[in-house]
Amino acid sequence: MNRKKIITSFFILVIIVLSTDLPLGAQNESRRPSSMKKPDFLTLAQDNDTLIALTNMFFRKRKEAQTGFIIAGVSFPVFAMGTALFAVGSGMQGADDPTEDIQVGAVVFSVAFYGLIIGSGHRLIRYNKQRLNNLMQSYPIDGEIPQSLRKQLRPKDFR
Repeated sequence: MNRKKIITSFFILVIIVLSTDLPLGAQNESRRPSSMKKPDFLTLAQDNDTLIALTNMFFRKRKEAQTGFIIAGVSFPVFAMGTALFAVGSGMQGADDPTEDIQVGAVVFSVAFYGLIIGSGHRLIRYNKQRLNNLMQSYPIDGEIPQSLRKQLRPKDFR
């Protein structure tokens, strides 16, 4: 008899907990934007074409920045190994200064490498998820997105 009361109480408690669960939209709004993924932002857009395009643009820009970091990360060791092999080859041919010819190349590559790193970092900072969330929250109030962002939207962002 006591066992039935415990089981019944347990099921009543489970039903109460499940019935007070937040709806899906409210769960996304209470989450930190940095932990949200693209589908979460698309859910917040609620079939609004402008907000969907804005979300697609932000994630496109973030992906381009991450690609820049990957390219920089792969090219730096490849360039370093190529430079070392070139210097060793020049030294074996009896050159006085085996690094003489590669110094200009190293400077040019370094400028391009650091430019890629700085540009990718700037893009990740500029198109962060917190800013996207703030724009999405203010869109129903303002009714528009900033002109600087509107200029960057592409037709593929609206798909």
